Amino acid sequence: MCGISGILSINDKPINREHLEKLHQAIEHRGPDSEGYYYDEHIGLAHRRLSIIDLRRESDQPFNVDERYVLIYNGEIYNYIEIKKELIKLGHLFKTESDTEVLLKAYIQWGEDCQEKFNGMWAFAIWDREYKELFCSRDRYGIKPFYWSIYSDCFYFGSEIKQLRIDKLGSKVNYEELSIFLYSGCTNSTNNTFFKDINSLEAGHSLKINRKGEKYIKCWYDLNKKINIDENEFKPDEFLYHINNAIRIRMRSDVSLGTALSGGLDSSLIVTLASNLYSRKNKDKLFGIHAKSTEEDTNESYYAEIAAKHAGCSLINVTPSYEYFKKIINEIIFFQDEPFASTSSIMQFNVMSKARALGLKVMLDGQGSDEILLGYTRLILPRLITTYRKNGILGFLNEIKNSNNNNNDINYKSLIKYLIGGGSSKLRTSYLRNRLNFVNLSIDPTYNLYEELKNQRGHIVNSQIIELKKTSLPQILRSEDRNSMANSVEARVPFLDYKLVEYCLNLKSDSKVKNGWTKYPIRSINKLPSEIAWRKSKLGYDSPEKAWDKKFSREMLSTIRNSPLILEITNIKELEEKWNVLNSKERWRLYNVAIWQKIFKVI
Repeated sequence: MCGISGILSINDKPINREHLEKLHQAIEHRGPDSEGYYYDEHIGLAHRRLSIIDLRRESDQPFNVDERYVLIYNGEIYNYIEIKKELIKLGHLFKTESDTEVLLKAYIQWGEDCQEKFNGMWAFAIWDREYKELFCSRDRYGIKPFYWSIYSDCFYFGSEIKQLRIDKLGSKVNYEELSIFLYSGCTNSTNNTFFKDINSLEAGHSLKINRKGEKYIKCWYDLNKKINIDENEFKPDEFLYHINNAIRIRMRSDVSLGTALSGGLDSSLIVTLASNLYSRKNKDKLFGIHAKSTEEDTNESYYAEIAAKHAGCSLINVTPSYEYFKKIINEIIFFQDEPFASTSSIMQFNVMSKARALGLKVMLDGQGSDEILLGYTRLILPRLITTYRKNGILGFLNEIKNSNNNNNDINYKSLIKYLIGGGSSKLRTSYLRNRLNFVNLSIDPTYNLYEELKNQRGHIVNSQIIELKKTSLPQILRSEDRNSMANSVEARVPFLDYKLVEYCLNLKSDSKVKNGWTKYPIRSINKLPSEIAWRKSKLGYDSPEKAWDKKFSREMLSTIRNSPLILEITNIKELEEKWNVLNSKERWRLYNVAIWQKIFKVI
């Protein structure tokens, strides 16, 4: 994993090399092992490398082949060994052992169709010197970031937003994104960013641009087209094959590897299967790093210890304190580029920081499982509607009963909230508008997002796809990428192996949730201790947010009072009057925006 930067001039003037160097300096943390530049008459490409596979300098980038193509690339192609064998049979020769060379030669062999062959995470750009075209691609689910903008007759792109803030580019707030965040807590649900005129290339899309500035954005991966009409029966051996293979190829590395371990279902399964694979090749134990909350309600260390003992891994605990929280806030907000909804990101940052201290350059993590296996409580509405259609009122009531018995997040109060809120965007946004009546921003963007959710409430898989593409996964992956790369660590997410994702989405809904037990495939394959497999609680990186909020509340309000942006978009007197009525997440969002504006000086 690395960082990329680029500028393409779309007029006859040469690019500003100082601008490219400035872009590149902003992401030194993403690639401390080496850096390289490529300049042509009207393009500049730069790369920072975090060496993971084939550590030799021959694999450094920008990477050239045949004096025609130049590649810069961030990510990993996990099935590069298999693709390389196929390319060798087709007559290609290789000078390195890297996935970088495999990627570029796959593009030379198959053109844009190479994307379909890759199993991995990536954001890359390939300059064709003959046709004077730049081809850019982002992986299926957007695990790796790609930001771009056209400004002052140049196409700018990079791995992080902060790179692109050249001159006045990105100096203004995108109020629509800000509105969605303050009202709903959701981020990254569109291709826009919090910075006006800076865009994100959508997951599963490619972008081609030439010297004339002619730009084409194309969807090369459509998850909706991967869904079968007939749902599949769950077979434990099939599921185990897919998750095992996803973990196996994500353990391909020439550097030390560990895993995040919350103690939940996802991370416990990963550490169990990964430890088994790791022990076959190594004498030492796999490291599992756990972020322990100081708040009893959010402390999962008991389960993390059980999982570590069961897996035979070496458990390392970190316990972020209130003092750590205060000390690190500004730094994390800077690395994240955009506001984020929860202080749980601070727990994850601490895990990655510890990984770096231990010399672990690769970390496995459990993101994606909730989206593909109906792990979120809020997805109960489409489940109930589907059950009612199949089994009538008795089946509907039985589903409610089972969910209430086997999921601590489900009770009759929460059911009413999900049934009413999920069924009416108007009621949901009216509630938020009244609760946050001091915010002087239109709630329409949030209403539109809720409408999209509501329109799919009767379709379980469609609801899952929205979670994957809009309301959940994009912000989780952004947080993961920035927290890991800020510490020069590569995070890998086995549950987002595209073969596993497509397999799970095509399962029958009562295979994903059975008798009220969410993520049933993970629970039922007999790979976890029963205390974890049949847990009724769900946390995962939860911070002691309430305790931190209580101690920090006055300081947060003081910062908010002095924020030019908050003063612009709110009635500050009404905000102050409501401060103690707001919950910790709502207060955090306001404070996060205030600090974000101060750090990035947006107007």
